[in-house]
Amino acid sequence: MPTTLTVRNVPPSLHARLKRRAKEHRRSLNSEVLAVLEEAVGEKATDRESLIDRIKQRRAALPTMTWGPEELKRQMREGLA
Repeated sequence: MPTTLTVRNVPPSLHARLKRRAKEHRRSLNSEVLAVLEEAVGEKATDRESLIDRIKQRRAALPTMTWGPEELKRQMREGLA
């Protein structure tokens, strides 16, 4: 069941930008605000979380480098690190 949300103290410039954006998308101001909120916290947040999980999995699969200070210096001199 939908819930009512009241937003107070909206700066006039933000209100004007939302109205302009709503007009560009041929939506009511309410529909535009819902679309903006959904974009900010909806599907994309889940996509971001899954991307972070995939990055962590790939990092875990990489070999770990356990070079000592001398080996690291040699690698750096040779442009390998």
